[in-house]
Parts: sequence; structure tokens; C-alpha cells
Amino acid sequence: MLAEEIELRRHIERVAEQGHALAPGGTVPQNCELIGENGPVTLSEWLGDKQTLEVYSCVYGQQRKRF
Repeated sequence: MLAEEIELRRHIERVAEQGHALAPGGTVPQNCELIGENGPVTLSEWLGDKQTLEVYSCVYGQQRKRF
């Protein structure tokens, strides 16, 4: 089991390196408009006084069931 845990850790590190090698995202314009439950809202209105937006994205292959 120790060998499997070591290989898992190495795999995690390889995947992290691939993620770090991706091109960084660009600047999102403040007037970017989103459609919310109550209609359109700009990104700056939605964020309010927050300076940071963290986006978590899951990408699934075509064989995976959708939610």
C-alpha cells in the first residue's frame, strides 16, 4: 500500500505541474454582464467590494453522466 500511496502522490504532483503550465487567465472587464436569477447584473455589481474571484471548474468527459 505504501508504494501505491507514493505513486498517487507523484501523480498528483504531475497533474499539478500540468495545471501550473497552463496559460494564465486574462483580466475580466468590470462591465462583464452575467444573467442571474433576478436578471442581468454586471460583474462589478455582483462582486461588490471584493477584489478576488476564485473559479472552480470541473470538466467531465462525454461518457460521464451529467448532473
